[in-house]
Amino acid sequence: MYYVRNIEFKKVKNNYYKRIQAASLIFGSGNKQSMVTSMLNAYGDYFDYEQEGRRGGIRPNYNKLYESHRDIWGETKEQSSQFAISNLILALEDEKTAYRNHQQKNFVSLSTPQHIGTVNQVLIYSATVLLEADDTVVQLPEGVKVRYQNQGFSTDVTVLEYDSKSNTVVFQTSYQLPTTGIPKLENSPIFLLNNMIKRLEGMELENVHFRALFTRPSQKNISDKFSTYEGNLTTSQRAAQRYCLQYGISYIWGPPGTGKSHTLATLLLNLYLRNERTLICTIANVAVDGLTKKLVSTIEEYAKEKRTASLLKQGKILRIGHVHDKELKKVDALFPDDDLIKQQRAIVLKAEAKLLQLRKESNAYKLQLSTIEQENRKLTTLLKEKIEKALMVFTSSSKALLEPAIADTAFDNLVIDEASMMSQPYLLSLLKNVTKRVIITGDFRQLGPIALANTRLADLYLKRDLFQLLGEGDSIARHPFVNMLKEQRRSAPAIVDLINHTFYGGELTTVCHEGHLAYKNVGVGSSHVYFLDLTRDPEYRAAYSSNHSRYNKRSQHYTFQLLRRCIANRNIRSVGIITPYRSQVFQYKKELELYRDKVRPSFRIDVGTIHSFQGSECDVIIFDMVDALLNTEGQKMNIGSLYHKDTGERLLNVAISRAISKLIIVGCSKVLAEGEKRDQVSVKIKRIIAKAKADSLD
Repeated sequence: MYYVRNIEFKKVKNNYYKRIQAASLIFGSGNKQSMVTSMLNAYGDYFDYEQEGRRGGIRPNYNKLYESHRDIWGETKEQSSQFAISNLILALEDEKTAYRNHQQKNFVSLSTPQHIGTVNQVLIYSATVLLEADDTVVQLPEGVKVRYQNQGFSTDVTVLEYDSKSNTVVFQTSYQLPTTGIPKLENSPIFLLNNMIKRLEGMELENVHFRALFTRPSQKNISDKFSTYEGNLTTSQRAAQRYCLQYGISYIWGPPGTGKSHTLATLLLNLYLRNERTLICTIANVAVDGLTKKLVSTIEEYAKEKRTASLLKQGKILRIGHVHDKELKKVDALFPDDDLIKQQRAIVLKAEAKLLQLRKESNAYKLQLSTIEQENRKLTTLLKEKIEKALMVFTSSSKALLEPAIADTAFDNLVIDEASMMSQPYLLSLLKNVTKRVIITGDFRQLGPIALANTRLADLYLKRDLFQLLGEGDSIARHPFVNMLKEQRRSAPAIVDLINHTFYGGELTTVCHEGHLAYKNVGVGSSHVYFLDLTRDPEYRAAYSSNHSRYNKRSQHYTFQLLRRCIANRNIRSVGIITPYRSQVFQYKKELELYRDKVRPSFRIDVGTIHSFQGSECDVIIFDMVDALLNTEGQKMNIGSLYHKDTGERLLNVAISRAISKLIIVGCSKVLAEGEKRDQVSVKIKRIIAKAKADSLD
């Protein structure tokens, strides 16, 4: 145990060492190699050997060790065996009850819904979504039916589009809706929860091929006779891919900018070349589009490199669900060679081409959304019949569970991306017909699953992500099933340094490029990280909005000064303004309306809460903390709950890691260390803020 833990602590767990080297590394002296020999005499079967006869280098065999000595990773046999499908079902029932009991969370209010027209006897409406709490996550996915309620009237409507930037929603229904009073749209996953419960009720754990993942994770070595294509993968990416192909259960830990999508696409190419049937899922449709698109380009690059004909055979790869990416819709190879499908696809493409000619604010645009949705539904119906013949199916996790043509189809492999945002019932539901591999990818140091229920079972199963099947905290990083990607390209080294040791054990190295240096001097200061400290500004005070969200006019003032400097720089492509609070986001969006005519078309300004920035990046990030020691009345304020404990750590990590070349933090450097309820803020967060301020003084 001592040897293994020290090897992992020193970040050299994959290296071979001769006995004298191992003794020097672990015990501080090569003279103590006899201790290493004694260890090998007792536990030699748990080590790999570089040469036959055990005379060469040695390294621990982590999979064998994990099978027999889980206590090394802080896991007991009791912890491993306390699992039952019935508990997952009870947790899901708790979540349903929580939504029913919290109408404020269960529904989002609408402002002035308007009937804007009719398409094929279907009525189209548009409305503004009023968000009342900072932690409200809007669940209005396109193409999904939700409940509309107003003045005792209730009916199902289908969401056509939800724009998180403007908070507008377009939906359709067969009924004329009352629009006065207090209209609301259902903002809950109850329909999906019911589906998962029904699916889990019909499952026997002993019939699930990967049941050990939920009880006592064990590893299966897969005999692989195929050669492996590695392309231009980095060292850690190659190691991760090899592990995934060799074993039945594998995790890829992809910190920001480490090329997780690139690694996944190359891995999927290898599964494609092996003719293995694979289901690829993630929580959001946008992420599904990104992965599908990445695989298509990787397959094309492979064919070009090998000088072979295109490997993209029509119908072998399917993208099922709502496709956002315009280029992806034009890829012929993602659609089977079928006359009816070709005809229907031509109708969809024509309707979408017309949409591009319309102003997004116009009623004509919103009506066209309905036409596209209706035609897409016909296309999806035709595609469902082809799923059994496809090698790879890309879709959202909810679509995979709700669509019988996917849910009841057998697959060799299941690949889950953004696994830190997925709870455990999702995974078990998806694993029902998977027999060879499960590959789980994401970053457990970033945003986690969202659950409303505050029960013991909800805490155990709904608020814990898929990485937590392996343990908690730092033990996950050390787990033998976890393969970490270590070479990051997104952020300048100084930005990564803020989070590297705190969240990633100092393992990340930066592959530098010109983009890192491009905007270093923009806005304020000459460093990549700058803390604009407003502690001494007597006007820097926060206030509560009518819905009890926070805003700070003074930090807004300074942020817009910085934004104007960024706009003046003709080379900057994108600026992101991130803040934890919806009220502050609302103030920014309202003010930004005045900038529309001043900003060049190639310049992008993104504004939103931290949740809305997951998975994105900008040349310059301005993080507005908002919180202050005092409110506008001069009274002490509690630090907002979004900064508390693990939630705060994940949110701050996401905010910082969005920046490519410049990170500017606007706020009070003392508030998290000295403000009311400062004990609820983790030491890690306080340390990062202190380092950001110190770095800006260099």
